[in-house]
Amino acid sequence: MAVTSRQASTHSVEEYSWQFLQRMPYGLAVWDVALVAGARTVVFMAREPRAHMQALPDRVDVRWKGGSIGMEIAGRRIMPVVVLVDFRPLATIYEIWFNFYGEAGPFVQEAFLLLGKQDYLYLFFHDYGPSPVRGFGFQNEVKHFFRGNYGILKALPEWDDRDFEEAKRRLQDRHGVEQLWGMLR
Repeated sequence: MAVTSRQASTHSVEEYSWQFLQRMPYGLAVWDVALVAGARTVVFMAREPRAHMQALPDRVDVRWKGGSIGMEIAGRRIMPVVVLVDFRPLATIYEIWFNFYGEAGPFVQEAFLLLGKQDYLYLFFHDYGPSPVRGFGFQNEVKHFFRGNYGILKALPEWDDRDFEEAKRRLQDRHGVEQLWGMLR
């Protein structure tokens, strides 16, 4: 299962992330846990046209930011977590959300622990089919964010998926992705 960005809701457990992506519009990004060099690793995947990705050089300029933004929903403190990926070659900022609690909470909490330890972040681009068109590896610029926020989020009372989606919707209604980028450190 993967948590998705602005344009879509979570996909079902019965399908692979690449199957979900190929049904979505270009520009969508998701995360999932995969085996990379034999280790469970959080990977990020985006859907982009094959022609755009094949034309890119081997090294690309990318910046990463992670943030949690707290708000009150139904009298409870909710903290949606977002990872923003400024993929400069395509002039695109991907927005990928994490719901620490809710139905997928244990899976997301494992992802936080992995992201807090892994040295590299992987971004794979898909168009159609299970094989990525391109893949890139980067130093993990959000490792400290995930390591530090795990304990903060774990200390909060749990929330459900509905409250998370409402909090995320409110944030997206108030702030475009560029504004979110500016708000995060």
